[in-house]
Amino acid sequence: TETMPSLNFLKEALKTYGAERIYVSLDMAGGKILSSDPSLREVKSLEAVRSFSDIGLRNLILLDLRRVGVYAGVDLGLVRKSLKVFHGEILVGGGVRSVEDLEILAEAGVSGALVGTAIHQRRIKPEDLHSRGMI
Repeated sequence: TETMPSLNFLKEALKTYGAERIYVSLDMAGGKILSSDPSLREVKSLEAVRSFSDIGLRNLILLDLRRVGVYAGVDLGLVRKSLKVFHGEILVGGGVRSVEDLEILAEAGVSGALVGTAIHQRRIKPEDLHSRGMI
């Protein structure tokens, strides 16, 4: 959302390319939406998730940029609420600390997680993902 000019832009992209080909990252910092669209910055994250679902988006990334690389844990409250209102795949980024966090997210119903920093710093090891059947 940080570079998405408007919700109308997303609607047109969905119509032109199809929902299966469009992924939107709901970029947040401390619970506030980052967007060049002032109307999107004014809504709460969960309202944006619901709006995205209502217009037909089926692939969403919940990304809290303040949690990226700091191992603060993911916002499970927002994740669980989003799973209830979004009718599609949700990926989560920002705050994943461990394989145990990935298991919690999987149990909640998340389709996947962005774990770059945790992998690079060996907090999550590929062999641990293999042994748990995650990859």
